[in-house]
Amino acid sequence: MTETEHSADCGSSPQEVSESNDKFDKDVQKDTGFTWQDYLDVTNSEEVPPSFFQHVEAGLHSELENEMMLEVPLKDDPSQYWLAKVVLACGPFSRLRYSGDVEDQSADFWCDLTTCNARPLGWCAKEGKALTPPQSIAKLIGDPQAHIEKVLENAKPVPDHLLSGDGFVKADRIKPGMKVEVQDPSNPYSLWIASIIENVGGRLLLRYDTPDSSAPEFWLYFTSPRIFPMGWTAMKGDPWELRRPRQLLSSHGKEEWEAVMEMAKEDARRFPLPFDLFNHSDEIIPHSFMMGMKVEALHPENLTKIHPATVMDVWGDSYFIVELDMKICDEVEEELKFSWLCTSTHPYIFPSGWAASHGLQVSKPLGWKDDSDNEFHWDEYLQHTSAVAAPEKFFSQKPCAKSNGIAANMKLEAANPLDPSEICVATVTRTTGHLVWIHLERNESYHPNHAVSFDSPDIFPVGWCDSNSYALKPPLYYQMPSSRTNSVVGDDSNDRKDQEQGQRTSKLWCPKIYFNHKCFSGPFLSKSKLAGLPQAVGPGPVRLVMREVLSMLISVAYKSSRVLKEIQCDGDLKPGEHVEVLKAKFNQTNYRARVAVVTSSDQVADFCQDICARLKVCPYMFGPTRAEAGSCPENCNIQSKSRFTSSYWSNRQKKTNRPAGDPLPELEIVGPKKRRGRKRRFSSIKTRHTVATGTLQSPQGADSDASGDEASAEPSSQAVSEATPKRREIVTRGAKLAVISTAVPPARPRPERRGVKRQRENEVPEPKDPDKMEIPAPGSWLYPLPDIDSNPRDWTIEDVEAYLNTTSDCKSISKILKREAFDGVAFMLLNLATAVKQLKLKPLQAVNLCRHVAQIKFVFFRRYVYHMD
Repeated sequence: MTETEHSADCGSSPQEVSESNDKFDKDVQKDTGFTWQDYLDVTNSEEVPPSFFQHVEAGLHSELENEMMLEVPLKDDPSQYWLAKVVLACGPFSRLRYSGDVEDQSADFWCDLTTCNARPLGWCAKEGKALTPPQSIAKLIGDPQAHIEKVLENAKPVPDHLLSGDGFVKADRIKPGMKVEVQDPSNPYSLWIASIIENVGGRLLLRYDTPDSSAPEFWLYFTSPRIFPMGWTAMKGDPWELRRPRQLLSSHGKEEWEAVMEMAKEDARRFPLPFDLFNHSDEIIPHSFMMGMKVEALHPENLTKIHPATVMDVWGDSYFIVELDMKICDEVEEELKFSWLCTSTHPYIFPSGWAASHGLQVSKPLGWKDDSDNEFHWDEYLQHTSAVAAPEKFFSQKPCAKSNGIAANMKLEAANPLDPSEICVATVTRTTGHLVWIHLERNESYHPNHAVSFDSPDIFPVGWCDSNSYALKPPLYYQMPSSRTNSVVGDDSNDRKDQEQGQRTSKLWCPKIYFNHKCFSGPFLSKSKLAGLPQAVGPGPVRLVMREVLSMLISVAYKSSRVLKEIQCDGDLKPGEHVEVLKAKFNQTNYRARVAVVTSSDQVADFCQDICARLKVCPYMFGPTRAEAGSCPENCNIQSKSRFTSSYWSNRQKKTNRPAGDPLPELEIVGPKKRRGRKRRFSSIKTRHTVATGTLQSPQGADSDASGDEASAEPSSQAVSEATPKRREIVTRGAKLAVISTAVPPARPRPERRGVKRQRENEVPEPKDPDKMEIPAPGSWLYPLPDIDSNPRDWTIEDVEAYLNTTSDCKSISKILKREAFDGVAFMLLNLATAVKQLKLKPLQAVNLCRHVAQIKFVFFRRYVYHMD
């Protein structure tokens, strides 16, 4: 509850002060070039978790919830409106669904509520406009008016202020120039009007209204219990009253102060502050303190020392005044008095003996005897002052900072208690109960650390200043390589060196990297998971941004280990590349691999396109180029997807001819594998498929999955020959698919003589011409082969849906594959594990679907692969 104030030049206007601050901010950013991530790497430290700062989280709360209703313009005709429901509340950019549409994700659409002209419920009725459903929904709901009345009966509307454009979160709704009432720090029932000079992420720079505008400015966070909206005092009535603070010394008369009050009320009517922002939910807990009781208290200004203090005044059962005992006798020279308003939950007052129990010392009042042990003894002090210590039960129990996830050496941003306008890079040195001891990196190492409560509004997460465009004071001795060295004026050589150094440093800064999830996502990445990624990452250091981008791509893969395997470095590094170790987790197994990332901004675009090529996606699916829907430079929405994936299939066909070492290296498995009984993850099994068991044998001898595990694409010559096929050992990986036989399984063969068997093993089979191979008659198949007239590799999402709609057992699955954007390539890469775990199919549905996958793959390999150029 302690709030600090600082003075400003009386002769400076707000505009001059603002311009001075802007110039100072630019100079600081230009001179320091401080970046948090580099500093965390250099100091090998971690940041305090952002969830620790509850006051910051409160400022970002938007009040938007799932299932809320609003009116949105139609996609085809923005002049018409229809009801929509919030399916996923993600701030201004949320996922909606038209009322009456089908209840699945295929009907959802993303909408920026601040720019799409969304309106609250009832807006069309007030404007005399009729709600018009889209054509696709009109067929489903029947009578639109009856549907509207039914929906509005129990609808929870989106709050009007979220759609007004004044700010989507609480902190953004407070504007400079608005008026508030601020509680006097020494009289709880006295308030005075203050103007908001600046709003920095909910941290308000305030100044009391005076006839000459000469009052000092001070900072308060908007959640402070001292701030109330205009009109609150009049609404509460006696004993609350508007009275100027005693520290505002002025020669102006009563009429001038009344004029200031009337002008402030008029300004508040013209520029009203949202009344709901300052409804302090925490009710004041009654206290039991009495005048004269002694307590321990943290110094309210420098927050570095703990002093004995006295309860000087009591205001009912809610408030009381505490003053530090700075001296013990009248002979000592008068010192400044430090007193402040408290409640029973104040974080900086403690029972007697609290400091000693936590290994801290109590500062002695001036004039108190100096013992040899240099310790403060409460028993002697209480006896000397004839006072009583406040019982421990009078103080509220506060959570421990350590148990809330904060530890020594963590980094954060903190306001300087001696100059609250200054926010510095800070380090947690230790924790004591609910207190966090902080060292400002702006100070020398010997400078005393100060303590704040773990819920103090004067501490902020890493990056808070940057996100709110406020100057951050860097560490005292921190200097980026880009900072200019002192040079002699007119020395061209020094200027040239500085310029070259600045150019080298600028190359280390990565531009913003966009995720264009509307582009073709290839066989490895999930379309729906891609849509959940942020629109962009960066800007920032090249290595860090690239690492974050690749980690996100791994996280949205059907099989994360497969994507990690595709992007790992399998050779010598190129100039300007750096090795980063990335991790992936799949099927309870952790994988790790070395991945080469670029270190210069001029390599970023080519690097992104190279990764896109490896993942068989559109070259502009992610990178420094932002591609809106339908504006992709490759036009991947209308182009054949085979142009991106053809290299994948050619690699599968030629893999058996690769020299040793050419295939992708295996990933490093981190930690022990999870085993179930004695079953091995990768095992060799003998396939014994007969007509009686109904098992189908694959012509290529191994199954493929939707994440792209590579298997031999070349059918065995024995599998398609006219001779009776032999039983073969097939090495399988992952889930076992139903596979297709290429010939009628023969009757049980007669046992052969050992000599004959050896002779056959020594024979070298003659190579067979693929063009002369014959497909067995359809009657020899347990399941008939599909009759297709186009290459499955070129199938679009609609073609896959159309094929499944022709089947009797997988017709209901077609919509699921369409929603996940499965084209022909992705369909042929689908396996049983992916169908069950990712698509959430029932086991029988998954088996039926994989049977169709195997059949399509066989037709593809037999009919198209052998005739490819």
